[in-house]
Amino acid sequence: MKKIKYLLIFLIIFGFLGMSQIVFDFYKSSLVIAGAVPNVAGWAWSGNIGWISFRGINYGVHICTGDADTLCGHLPIPRRGRLVGYAWSSNIGWIHFDPAGPFPTGVGTTATSSRVDLATGNVSGWARAERAITPEGQTLGGWDGWISMRGRETGTNTEYGVWLETVPAPAPNEFRGWAWGDDVVGWISFNDKESLPAGPIDHQVTTTFRLNQPPTAINLSKDPHNPIEYCGRTGYPPVRVRWEFSDPDIGPPKDFQSAFRVQIATNTAFSPFVVDTGKTAGGSPNLLVVPPPLERRLAFNTLYYWRVKVWDNHGLASEWVTGPSFSTVAHPFPDQDPPGATPPNPRNFIWSPDPPAVGEVVQFTDRSVCFAAGSATTTCSSWRWDFDFAIPHDGIWDRTNVQHATHVFTGHVKHTVKLQVEDHSGFVCSITRELTPTLPLPIWREVPPFMWLPLEIPFMAIIIETFKEIFPFRKGDIISNFLVMGSGSVGLNPH
Repeated sequence: MKKIKYLLIFLIIFGFLGMSQIVFDFYKSSLVIAGAVPNVAGWAWSGNIGWISFRGINYGVHICTGDADTLCGHLPIPRRGRLVGYAWSSNIGWIHFDPAGPFPTGVGTTATSSRVDLATGNVSGWARAERAITPEGQTLGGWDGWISMRGRETGTNTEYGVWLETVPAPAPNEFRGWAWGDDVVGWISFNDKESLPAGPIDHQVTTTFRLNQPPTAINLSKDPHNPIEYCGRTGYPPVRVRWEFSDPDIGPPKDFQSAFRVQIATNTAFSPFVVDTGKTAGGSPNLLVVPPPLERRLAFNTLYYWRVKVWDNHGLASEWVTGPSFSTVAHPFPDQDPPGATPPNPRNFIWSPDPPAVGEVVQFTDRSVCFAAGSATTTCSSWRWDFDFAIPHDGIWDRTNVQHATHVFTGHVKHTVKLQVEDHSGFVCSITRELTPTLPLPIWREVPPFMWLPLEIPFMAIIIETFKEIFPFRKGDIISNFLVMGSGSVGLNPH
């Protein structure tokens, strides 16, 4: 009988240990992926439950590095900054860092699983201390409760929390601060650098995960003078500055620019500034400096300094980055009618007659205005006319060095006329207009009226008499009034 009793006890103990091992394997499998190593390590300390291990054989805690992180494939996108996996306590068992909700509520807490704010490094959300349970959901004992990573103490309203301290690479970043696990777990210290409550010396939880690092702007430059942007603008030079967005957080997904701010001044202190865009939403890596507002209006023949600040898609800003200084052009480009201008610029070229006819000499008159230093108006230096312009241009001009040109169109089709003007500084602008010549005018030749027919043409008299026989004309009809008059003439009036 005793042998049977001991055998039963042995089987119960063996079964319990075996089930514990099954459960252990069940939970630890959440981070067992070939070639993947969790990026969190080290030890935390609780005055109530002692040491908490964040990495061991076939288990660990991990911060998701991006949407393609193989250890985070079970999470919804976006994944970067989420904590997953398990830590281990010999007293309360597994502590799960991406448990399922619903989550507790509390002052200053966040109703999510644990995660790191990529901009500030603050850790928020919840972990869960859960004694290993069987796949059937049977609890094997121990405390099963929530651990808050950030919140406010009841009564004092004092803020507590865990955060990630950024340490220059390649050293791992260190977690700092405290989490709260109610009366069972109490305060959990993530780093012995913290003061109260006291814990063992030399314990830290670290990670190789890099927080959202600030972006920067590189390859700053100013575009050359572009006639497309400069022609037709006489009150200011339309300067375009450029940069490239650069971010060490290469993902995936890779961080991208969400906003920028550009300042332009006539001094390196940027005080006062001529242009300040403020924080402007957008991913464009360039800015065309044109009004409005009026404070963006730059002046001709002036030396300027400029700088840019960029923001990544997590809201983290770069430092100011200064670009190369630049000088604006001495004076405006030639002034013509910009495409689509309303109302049309009176300096556009015109022609006469309007509309012209095929084969008719057409006079074209240029009304462009060129400028000299100080923006004073002056004559242009050269003109080029193309009366049948097409894209791409063949490089052949119909008239050159003629300000006012003439031309004869030979076809009743639409023609595109292009005028290119150049000033004494070599600034070139051009404009095109379309016209369709009308059909040629008819040629008039004077002939004798039909009502005068000489008697010497007997066949005409025969024709007239035949008409009289066929068609009875009444007095007053138009044809009855047609008379062939003169000596010996035949009249059409039967009366």
